[in-house]
Amino acid sequence: MLEFALLAPLLLSMVLAVIEIGRFWGAKQGITNAAREGARVMLLPYGVGAKFASQDAVNQAAILTTKQFLNTTGLAHEEPAVKIEPVWFDAQGKRTQTDFGSRELARGDQAGMRITYEFDTPLKLLLGGVDGFMTIRQQVLLDHE
Repeated sequence: MLEFALLAPLLLSMVLAVIEIGRFWGAKQGITNAAREGARVMLLPYGVGAKFASQDAVNQAAILTTKQFLNTTGLAHEEPAVKIEPVWFDAQGKRTQTDFGSRELARGDQAGMRITYEFDTPLKLLLGGVDGFMTIRQQVLLDHE
């Protein structure tokens, strides 16, 4: 009984840490997939059957798609827990304005989504964040061909 009393807290904390690491990894994968879906929408207007009237409509559709995907994975998708922004890099790798302006994507440009997510964990000390939050930053860029 003494051995169990000494080892039970250690064993229990290890099991809970494995569960929290699994939750963190699942959240990271869900955020990556959501950013990929939003980036895909950013490139759709430039393919066959373009359906958006303006670049602002494209950005809003990409953000909405990203939020819907986060919702289906069970992750919070509203401020302040998550920040979603469309990003665009030109062919030289310079970040340009997020609203693309009047210029359309050119061959070699990259468009995508950047997501910053505050992951809440009850095991603050085991996973690092003293305040209980760990920030997941994920950016997915797709090339315009």
